Amino acid sequence: MRDWFATVLRGVVLNTTCHTLPHNVADHLTRLWVNKMQHNINDDLQFEADDIMGALRELQSNPQHRKGQLFSLLYPAIVEMLEKNVTQKAILATLAKKGLKLHPARFKEMMAMEAQKIPSISGSRVEEEGKE
Repeated sequence: MRDWFATVLRGVVLNTTCHTLPHNVADHLTRLWVNKMQHNINDDLQFEADDIMGALRELQSNPQHRKGQLFSLLYPAIVEMLEKNVTQKAILATLAKKGLKLHPARFKEMMAMEAQKIPSISGSRVEEEGKE
């Protein structure tokens, strides 16, 4: 490798009077430059892609969607508590205390939506609780 650089430098020095590189040296240097530029471009693109991926991973889901997902996970436990005669008011208070604040009407809507997703779990207790 060292000899190659010496040869290239000798070729450059020998042709400085005519201000052009020998054809084979110029071609080789051009290929080296193109390869280096492609490598730099690929590195730049990878850096940019990594930066964007990091920013995307820091995003949080829409709060309403997140509430819905959380409620879906809690639905079986909520139905269980309603079947044990725990009041809707007590359930709403506990949910709010834990960060899932819902209006009673929204709670009923979400219970009905979950009941449609999972028809095997009864949602009849919710209707009774709404009369309180």
